Amino acid sequence: ADAAVAGNSAKALTLARHAFATGIAPQLLVTALAMKFRAMAKVSIGGSASALKMAPWQVDRARRELRGWSDASLAAFGAIATADAETKGASRDPQRAIEKALITICRLHGR
Repeated sequence: ADAAVAGNSAKALTLARHAFATGIAPQLLVTALAMKFRAMAKVSIGGSASALKMAPWQVDRARRELRGWSDASLAAFGAIATADAETKGASRDPQRAIEKALITICRLHGR
């Protein structure tokens, strides 16, 4: 999730494939992406850490990660939602669903 948020598709795909090879379920990767983007979306709206119900370090990290992301590029939520559905049975290849989501997210970075 960190590599995808940074827009580094090669690293994101490499790490995802390593996760698959070591037995990590694709749904766990979707969860990590969703949590990362949810935090970024909450911070983009604004407010204090307590108002956002986040720890101060989480807010600081999400603010740093928001660099390179616009409101339009946060449409990566669509890619995450699609990957979520596909890893829960809407696709025969959940690993490919994750890879497609990562590529889409990385392409949206900086737009």
